[in-house]
Amino acid sequence: MNLSDYQAHFLEFLFGGTSTPVQPNSEVYRFGVEAKAVRALEQGYPTVRALLGPADFEGLALDYFRMIRKQSGDWGEFGWGFPSWIISHRISDRVPYLSDVARLDNYVSRVERSQYEEVNVASFNAIGEDKARPRRTHSVSLRRRE
Repeated sequence: MNLSDYQAHFLEFLFGGTSTPVQPNSEVYRFGVEAKAVRALEQGYPTVRALLGPADFEGLALDYFRMIRKQSGDWGEFGWGFPSWIISHRISDRVPYLSDVARLDNYVSRVERSQYEEVNVASFNAIGEDKARPRRTHSVSLRRRE
């Protein structure tokens, strides 16, 4: 087995594509990746974790990780499809509103991660200029068709 094949097989093992370890004790690495997946989902979905409790949340997170797999190098982006995926999971029978709670967590998380634009203080000087020019405003009314 050449290095490229070894690496491909190891990554497949790490992310759950195969259960055959490449080397003895490779499970340690898989455990580390799974722990990171759980931690990433805990960060993004704290309310879901609080509702389910740590043990049930970990099981749900591992099911998601094993089914979906990580798509990018950023753990912060992992779990973007989690709310929709929950609907198909057996846990939604027990907690039918969990997907909605996860969706709200996702919105809050995205807002927290959004980049803030720098304020252009010089643009405040242009505020007074707009009032000097008269503007015509057209009002559009809606008519009921009969």
